[in-house]
Amino acid sequence: MAPSEQQRSSAFARLAGMAGLLILLLVTAIPAQAQTFSVIHTFTGGADGGGPSAGLAMDRAGNLYGVTDDGGTAGQGTVFKLTQRNSGWIFSSLYSFQGGTDGANPESRVIIGPDGSLYGTTFHGGDTDCIYGPGCGTIFNLRPPPTFCRATTCPWTETVLHRFTLDEGGPGGDLVFDVQGNLYGTTSQGVFELTPSSGGWAFSLIYQLPAPWVNGVTLDRAGNLYGAVEQYDASSSVYELTPSPSGWTASVLYTLDYRTDGGGPGGLVFDQAGNLYGGTWEGGPDHGGTVFQLSPTNGGWTFSTLYAFAGSGSGGPCCGRLLMDASGSLYGATFGDGAYGYGSAFKLLPSNGGWIYTDLHDFPLIGSDGRYPNNPLVLDRNGNLYGTTSGGGANNGSGTVWEITP
Repeated sequence: MAPSEQQRSSAFARLAGMAGLLILLLVTAIPAQAQTFSVIHTFTGGADGGGPSAGLAMDRAGNLYGVTDDGGTAGQGTVFKLTQRNSGWIFSSLYSFQGGTDGANPESRVIIGPDGSLYGTTFHGGDTDCIYGPGCGTIFNLRPPPTFCRATTCPWTETVLHRFTLDEGGPGGDLVFDVQGNLYGTTSQGVFELTPSSGGWAFSLIYQLPAPWVNGVTLDRAGNLYGAVEQYDASSSVYELTPSPSGWTASVLYTLDYRTDGGGPGGLVFDQAGNLYGGTWEGGPDHGGTVFQLSPTNGGWTFSTLYAFAGSGSGGPCCGRLLMDASGSLYGATFGDGAYGYGSAFKLLPSNGGWIYTDLHDFPLIGSDGRYPNNPLVLDRNGNLYGTTSGGGANNGSGTVWEITP
C-alpha cells in the first residue's frame, strides 16, 4: 500500500540533484546485526482489518494498539490491541468503524490519553454534508468496558468528539495532549485545538498551514507546538507555535533545502536537551530522504543531517515521527529503501559527536514479513522493537505487526 494522498506531495514528480554533497555529521553505516525478526500478527483484510497505515502505541503494561485503514465488520477500518501471553500474542479487535456519521479509514495511530483511553482520527466519515469524499473525518475516543471482561474479544465504546467540515480540512498525524487536557493535531488546513467544554469539546483552528501536509505536532515543556510542512515549491519548513493571551504566534525555525536537507518531513521528536529530530522521505544528497537534527543555538536553530538514504526517488523515513529511547538513540522505518526496496527498520546511535547507522531489518516484496513499514515504532522495557507494515504478509497482502528482538 502506498502512502495516502496526505502522506505524499508529488514525491515522484521531482528529482533531486547535487549528489556528492557532504553530510554535516560523521555517520558510520553498519549492516544488519544478529536481530531476531518475527511477525506477531498477519492481517487478513477481513474482520481483523487490513492495511495498517500508521505505527503503534504502547501502554504501561506493554499492550500494543494500532489501526487499520480498511477491513473490519463494515470494511471501514478498525482499532486493534495485541496482548502478550507467555510466548505468544493475543489479538483483539476493539472497534470497527461504520462510515457515515461514524468515522472511517483511520490513517494515523491512536494515542493513549491522560485518562488511559484511546484517542485518534479517521480520514473519512463524520459530517455527511462534507463534499470531500465520504466525509471529512473525525476525532474519536475509545473506552474499555466499564467492568472486567474475560473474553478475548471485548468491544470498546466509541465516542465521536468532532466531525470535520470542508473548511476545517481532513485530519492526519499524531495527536498530542497538553497538561491542561487540551488536544492538538493537524488537518490539511492547519493546526487545531480541541478543548474540553461543558461536557463536550470545543474545536478551533489555531494556525493556517501554508500547504496541506499533515504530520501532527509535538509539544515542548513550555507548551509550545512544533511541526513540519512541505510547501508546493518542494521546500519544507519546521515551525513553532507559541501561545499568548491573544492567540498563537507562528514562526519558522528552519527552511529545508530539498537537494541538501531533504523534503517531505514527518513528525518531530525532542530529546532531553531540547533538540528536535525528524525524518524526510525524499530528497537530500543521496536522493532517498534524510534524518535531521535542529539544535537551539544563540536564539536560533542549527540544522544538521544525521543520515542520508540512497535512492532514485522517495523512500526515507515516511509518514510519522521517529522514536527516541532513553539513551538518545533514534529508531525508524523507511517506506522504500532497504536491500529490496520495500522498506527497512533502522537505528541511529549517537557516538563521539557522530551517529552510527544500523540496518535492523529489510522487508522483501514476497514473504511473510510484510512490506512498506510505518512510523512510529515502539520499544518495550526489554528493548524489543515493534512496528507495522501497510502491505504484504502471508494473507492477501494486508499487512503485519512485527517484532525485532535484540
